[in-house]
Amino acid sequence: MTAYALRRLGYGLLVLLGVNLFTFFLFFTVNTPERHGTAHIGGKRVTAEQIVKWKAERGYDKPLY
Repeated sequence: MTAYALRRLGYGLLVLLGVNLFTFFLFFTVNTPERHGTAHIGGKRVTAEQIVKWKAERGYDKPLY
């Protein structure tokens, strides 16, 4: 019975890890930092310099690792 519980717990952790990675992947492919910055700053009237500044303030200009 203990082996069954540990196996189920292990599978549950793998599922949670997979869902987490899938969500992370979708967030950064569908909603790029440029689009997110544009929406956060103010919509359609945003300059490229404002987006670059916003990305630098929040660390989106750095590599993921």
